[in-house]
Amino acid sequence: MNLMSFIWLFIVITALIPAWKQRKLEATRLKMIRQFETQRGSRLITIIHRQEAISFLNIPITRYIN
Repeated sequence: MNLMSFIWLFIVITALIPAWKQRKLEATRLKMIRQFETQRGSRLITIIHRQEAISFLNIPITRYIN
């Protein structure tokens, strides 16, 4: 592999890591909600208000409320 291949690989991995982290966070949150619902035997309604940041190469570009 030459240098350009490593650069492209780095860019692709850097672009995919935030999406992977977000999916992992959502899965963990859903798992905890389901465990709580099972323990109590009722539905749980949540309002999650968090500020997200969009970044490129770990440089924050913009923030928004998700």
